[in-house]
Amino acid sequence: MKKLISILTLFVMIFIAGCKQKEQKTIGFLYPSELILRYNLESNFFKEYCAKQGVEVIIKIASDDESIQMELANEMIEQKVDVLVLIAANIYSAGSIVRNAHIEGIPVMAYNRMIKNSDVDFFIASSNDVVGKAMVDAVLKEKPSGNFVILGGDKFDKNGEDLYAAIKKYLKPKIDNKQVNIVYETFIEKWGEHCCF
Repeated sequence: MKKLISILTLFVMIFIAGCKQKEQKTIGFLYPSELILRYNLESNFFKEYCAKQGVEVIIKIASDDESIQMELANEMIEQKVDVLVLIAANIYSAGSIVRNAHIEGIPVMAYNRMIKNSDVDFFIASSNDVVGKAMVDAVLKEKPSGNFVILGGDKFDKNGEDLYAAIKKYLKPKIDNKQVNIVYETFIEKWGEHCCF
């Protein structure tokens, strides 16, 4: 996680280097829900790292509501942040946030979720294929064979869809040779509200 945030921070610093000269550089970091531990940890690590570089980070959380996220984004745009880092509550409606930021000359970095219907300046995320393989390897280490249940993420989240496909891909050899039997599989809508990470 820290490696991914360090890469994110590096690219944001490159964006900031190209911004108009002003004394204090400011980054807006906007994410959808405080219920997802990962986003809490990553945003705080990002803020701490940027503070060491002399850059202020404003963190806002949208309570998993796309209209609230729009309001918070507009506040950050009005505050003239130098860069907006956005984990979209809704990958489709968040395109208007990108367009509003661009009108004011603010670059937008989509983090973890690619924003549809927009021209983001940069996108950074982990590889769902690598994550899926790691999950399958960990499960098979504990239970090399038997009946399995697959609970995928939200099917309307591209990450959930890609991760689900990776899990199926890496389980396929075990399924084909009858070591693993999938007894149930489904997607979980709004999975972030039901998990701890």
